[in-house]
Amino acid sequence: LVDWMEGKRMNRALAIIISVLIFTIAILGILFALSAQVVAISSDMPTISTKFAAFIEQAKVFLVEDLGLASNTDELNKIKGDQIDTLMGWAFGNISSIGQSFFDFFLLPIYIYFILMYRDIPGKFIEERYSASNRDRIVKVFRQVQKVVRGYIVGISLFTAITAAMNVLVFLVLGVDYALFFAILVAILGLVPYVGNLVAMVIVGGYTLITSDTLLTPALVLVLLTVANAIQENVIRPWIVGSSTDINAFAVFLSFIIGALIWGVSGMILFIPLIGVVKIILEEVPSLKPYAVFLKEWKSKKQVAVEEPEQTEG
Repeated sequence: LVDWMEGKRMNRALAIIISVLIFTIAILGILFALSAQVVAISSDMPTISTKFAAFIEQAKVFLVEDLGLASNTDELNKIKGDQIDTLMGWAFGNISSIGQSFFDFFLLPIYIYFILMYRDIPGKFIEERYSASNRDRIVKVFRQVQKVVRGYIVGISLFTAITAAMNVLVFLVLGVDYALFFAILVAILGLVPYVGNLVAMVIVGGYTLITSDTLLTPALVLVLLTVANAIQENVIRPWIVGSSTDINAFAVFLSFIIGALIWGVSGMILFIPLIGVVKIILEEVPSLKPYAVFLKEWKSKKQVAVEEPEQTEG
């Protein structure tokens, strides 16, 4: 956005201020909507706790009377009562604690302003530090890195917004309470590779199972979420995000694990483009180029033969 406004001959500082304001207003709008939903969920916790206790009681009856299992159900009884309130209060208390990070959020626009204002410094450093022969290669690497990072961030942002919109529609059609909150929660968890969608389904499915009077609603929620997830992963993600990082599934999995160990949830998401940047650097440094094989996406000889059939003479 800043590049576009500067292309229209706008002053850099003014372009950055306008961009940061747009970014801040959008994020504050989302946080305000989510905060309202969290407050509503917190006020509804006694009702949810009561329904959860009733659900556990029904499960105990089913196990003991219908299935004929042992009558010793102390473990199920422990989940009821005050412990339910403690468990649910802890869960939503941690969600509400997001508000404690507002101070860091208000520092973020300042960081963005200075990074955008002085984004030419790396280029000037390259001009001063390296000769013309090496400069072209370094500039090429920088441009590829910029393309990967920008493509991934823009793509994943659009993908998350579309996913959240689809989830809101699903939850509103099925009459799920707090549709916006759960839609955004599912969309954000979907950013976590492999396990994110599964965790999201467990959370939403469990909530609808506890709060619904029939099994039809949670069943429909799981079915429609599965269908929506299939569309998102096989149609929308390849179309919007594409192969911006172009790294293999095993490298993605390792980056997910390492990122989680270092930066938690943020690392699960951010380490994927970081591995893409590492791959670009490995490919451009001759002595390190063989190591890029471990990160890049590759195809078997059969796949290549199918996609690139041999040309015959004549």
